[in-house]
Amino acid sequence: MANHVGTYVNFNRISEAGQKRFEELCQRLDGWNTERTYSFNMHEIFGLEETKGGPGSYDWNIDNIGAKWCYMEDCGDDGFRTESAWSVPWDGIDYVLTEIHKVDPTLFATVVYEDEMPNFVGWSTWHGGTYDEGREWLWEDMESQMLERHEDLREQYNEEDEDYTDEGRELLWDYTRAFIDDVVWETMDEEVKWFFTNEEELKEEENAV
Repeated sequence: MANHVGTYVNFNRISEAGQKRFEELCQRLDGWNTERTYSFNMHEIFGLEETKGGPGSYDWNIDNIGAKWCYMEDCGDDGFRTESAWSVPWDGIDYVLTEIHKVDPTLFATVVYEDEMPNFVGWSTWHGGTYDEGREWLWEDMESQMLERHEDLREQYNEEDEDYTDEGRELLWDYTRAFIDDVVWETMDEEVKWFFTNEEELKEEENAV
């Protein structure tokens, strides 16, 4: 299994108060606003003192961030990116979004993630104080779909050896990138559009319960 997982958190809807709160959280990051410092330890955004076995340690990071290490990058008004070990830092992202949600109850965010192999890719929405809809594809699922869709890729695949020619590996990489861009991001965009189109109706249904 690959080591690095890249995750993109986008604030699809955030208020000025929410942006201000995110800026306050980022102020906790060592080196924030320092020239040529672009990557930050995610555990620092919790604002807790580093102690032995505490924030920054393997076990604490696993329990509170969801990965043994995680860095935050590209923090701005529209969201941020993380790079983490082995898994998506679900708990760390949830902490940040929950803190923003306290001052911005209409916050809506999306989380798109990609293992570097990729062993898995996927997305989730976050609103109303929690994660909601989401989809994930394992590598076996993606490879099967790409082989089914692309005849030129099938021609470069040896079923007996379960391997590709050199040309096939290049095609596989190109189609993998296209799959992530076209399928993963597009299905996430469809869910976001559906939510905003039906938001008022969803609220009425919740109030009726």
